[in-house]
Amino acid sequence: MVMNIRVLTPDRVICSTAADEVVLPGLTGQVGVLDGHAALITALDTGLLRIKLDDTWTPIILCGGLAEIDRNRVTVLVNDVEEFTNIELREATKELEEATLAVEKAETSKDRLDASVELKKANARVQGIYYLEFLKLEILLDYIIMVTNSNFSFTKNTNVVLELPFSEHIEELRQRLLLLFLTILLLTTISFLEVKPIVKILEYPISNVKFFQLSPGEYFISTVKIAFYTGLLFTSPFGISQIILFLLPGLTKRETKIILPLLISSLALFGLGIAFSYYTLIPAALNFFLNYSEEVIEPFWSFDQYFEFILVLFYSTGLAFQIPIIQILIGLLNIVSASQMLGAWRYIILVATILGAILTPSTDPLTQLLLSVAILLLYFAGLGILFLIKN
Repeated sequence: MVMNIRVLTPDRVICSTAADEVVLPGLTGQVGVLDGHAALITALDTGLLRIKLDDTWTPIILCGGLAEIDRNRVTVLVNDVEEFTNIELREATKELEEATLAVEKAETSKDRLDASVELKKANARVQGIYYLEFLKLEILLDYIIMVTNSNFSFTKNTNVVLELPFSEHIEELRQRLLLLFLTILLLTTISFLEVKPIVKILEYPISNVKFFQLSPGEYFISTVKIAFYTGLLFTSPFGISQIILFLLPGLTKRETKIILPLLISSLALFGLGIAFSYYTLIPAALNFFLNYSEEVIEPFWSFDQYFEFILVLFYSTGLAFQIPIIQILIGLLNIVSASQMLGAWRYIILVATILGAILTPSTDPLTQLLLSVAILLLYFAGLGILFLIKN
């Protein structure tokens, strides 16, 4: 079911239309209204009324008033409305800056009140443009850059808050997850079509072993898994970029300087962990098993079991390489200090040895030792970075 909303001024009817969702500019914040909302009468501030119908938002700038909500009917009585003209985002942002300065320069209470009303209208114009162009990524990025680079100066507690309602955050998250899923599907399909070169790359660490399949469809199932994990791996940078774009508007400048480098560093460390596993751990483990059984049995390995073996090594090593990121986060949140981390080095050696034994799927001591040493080096590297950040 849809609602009906009417917007009225003392002398005319602005609109009377159906709506799936309504967002009102309340005095204490935005008020979202859906079908079946409890009966409510609320005062409205000067701001942006948004009406959603068939996934399309219609913005209207209101100049104060009252709203009566009764299940599927919303009646809005306002002093006046402002027609939403097609102005550019840069022009609207400039008007917002000028309105902010006018509030700061106001000398009397009346002048300050009038300037505050104009500031709220300018803020509503910027929000309206943003919602109209929400689905266009280039406009969204341009908006974020201009708001970030603008020289707003709020010296008299005049806060301009440009934010989305919760439903819009959910919608944005849904769109980004859908885009991420489609990217994974596309890269997985491409990987499956070109799976033979990938299989040869996976077989490269060991050259004197013949692989076989235990059942007719085993190799096919293995190639599907290889294609999926390859698509997942190559989608990781795009996934990180989607996380950054989703979080960026809500982060402060200080948080941006911390979170974004950590996300990018986490991706780089994961890739480094996979490279370390491919060029060091896997050859060491496989050569150990081959040398141990040399001249006793002929090495014929199931390709599916071989793939699962190296897959576990890939991801366990990639996750182990996240240790510096975890250390920095714990240190910056003041959960554990850098000095305490350094003082626990004896226990860390023990934990690294245990992790090396747990994370490696093989039982050979060489692979476990290599991973344990890598974990220790990563721990002390993260500790050094934390000391530099803190000091």
